[in-house]
Amino acid sequence: MKRISVALLTLTLACSLLLCGCSLLPEKEKTFTSGELTIQLTNRFFESEYEGYDVVFDSSKVAVFVLKEEFSAAFGKEKTLNDYAELVIDTNEMKDVTVQTKDGLTYFTYSAKAEKDDYTYYAFVYKTEDAFWMIQFACESKSVDRQIENFFRYAKSVTFQ
Repeated sequence: MKRISVALLTLTLACSLLLCGCSLLPEKEKTFTSGELTIQLTNRFFESEYEGYDVVFDSSKVAVFVLKEEFSAAFGKEKTLNDYAELVIDTNEMKDVTVQTKDGLTYFTYSAKAEKDDYTYYAFVYKTEDAFWMIQFACESKSVDRQIENFFRYAKSVTFQ
């Protein structure tokens, strides 16, 4: 019985070390495609689901929420990215949030509390032939300064088929 316990403990420890080692693998770019959307993230992300979003890409530090909204009377094809972003801000009654443009990207930022932690969101908006898209990059607010550059790199990589 003692030998079986030692063997199981050794096996458990070996598996734990192996799994911990996986996070030490070098970070590499990885292309994710969902429907007509393609985005370059890293191998630390995995595709996930979250109610209300078309697709979510998650990692231990950053979450990416993707929402496609087909054109309608409220936001039709004639609307600009700025118009759409303003509509999202107004509809969600976000205070002190303004639309910004940087490096050809239209976006806005906001903070929200989820459970016990504060999160910061960078919401980038895109327009295709039939819809507006909002892709939000989120992380804990205390880590946002380390992630901003990644958010913009990921946002610039977005393409649609």
